Amino acid sequence: MTAFSIAIALLVGACGAKQSENLSNQSPASPPVEAPAPAAEPDPEPTFTGFDLYVTPAAVTRWQIDGEWRTDRLPTRIRGLTPGTHTIVIDPPAGYRGQTREIVVEVGKAPKIEIVLDPQP
Repeated sequence: MTAFSIAIALLVGACGAKQSENLSNQSPASPPVEAPAPAAEPDPEPTFTGFDLYVTPAAVTRWQIDGEWRTDRLPTRIRGLTPGTHTIVIDPPAGYRGQTREIVVEVGKAPKIEIVLDPQP
């Protein structure tokens, strides 16, 4: 064998070893990734479930919803309620009668609730 043949043989052998080394360093094939299932239709935002409360006379400063006393300035926007029946109690200003009202809250809806207090006789 000539020196040239030996050089080519060594070069081919080195390239083959390098190629097999590269293949052995690769990680095994990853398992196929499954596409996510289609998302279900989202529920209406709970932030839109509630009501807007308007009370006359405007002098009302205290009221409650489901037993929790509130002092929010009226009218007010109530959101994030669970669907179902809720109880509103209005603490009347002097000269008026209080009022209790049950309202039904529906998912994704926020109706305007108007309460007019009757004057005391």
